[in-house]
Amino acid sequence: MEFSNIAEELILSIAKEDGLELAKLLYSLGNIDEFTLAEKFERDVNYVRSLLYSLYEYKIVSYSRKRDPKKMWWIYYWEINNDRINELLLKNIKKEIIDLEDQKLKLYDNQTFECKECGRVFNFEASAENNFQCPACAKVLQYVDSSFLLKEVEDKIGSMSQMLNKINKELADARIEEENQREIAKEKEKKKKTAKRKADKKKKTEKKTKKKTTKKTTKKPTKKTVKKKTIKKISKKKTTKKK
Repeated sequence: MEFSNIAEELILSIAKEDGLELAKLLYSLGNIDEFTLAEKFERDVNYVRSLLYSLYEYKIVSYSRKRDPKKMWWIYYWEINNDRINELLLKNIKKEIIDLEDQKLKLYDNQTFECKECGRVFNFEASAENNFQCPACAKVLQYVDSSFLLKEVEDKIGSMSQMLNKINKELADARIEEENQREIAKEKEKKKKTAKRKADKKKKTEKKTKKKTTKKTTKKPTKKTVKKKTIKKISKKKTTKKK
């Protein structure tokens, strides 16, 4: 995966060359901790952090953190915020289209003169003020057929408009995907709660059934009746001795 040229220009203007290279690496790696990122970028972790912070100022990157279970300190994980890049691009493209539309109106309204030496373009008023000489190199300004410049400006506006539509579509698709993921997560949570309720209900039913079964099978202990032993009295007969 790679950035578009216009996205690279945007990041380059914010974080310079190293910031752009780091952003491209992070874009290809996805969510990653800053120590591994520094190792892959082959630079000191503190320097990598400074680049990440400069990107984070514009929310081009985002982070999450997890506590190391052994060392008990926070480890930061970083990733590219592609939606934010698209938002910044939209803002810049819209501004550029407005500037081009303004330039187009000026070309319609004014005669145009160009310095063939340095390529600078002037309208009639600016050319007249400088006696039709370039204020930078003093070369004589040449009249330019504005139809060519108009076409060039219109082509740029068309190209920018196409890019604007593309980014708008990407953002819309991202929002739809995000909404779908939320709905899927809600549905999963709903099913999880339903399954838990059913499991709890089943446990309660089983518990009640077990209690009833226990009551039926358990008999009350009966008292044993002890039979009294009857002792027969033996009567002693008097014996008379014979004389």
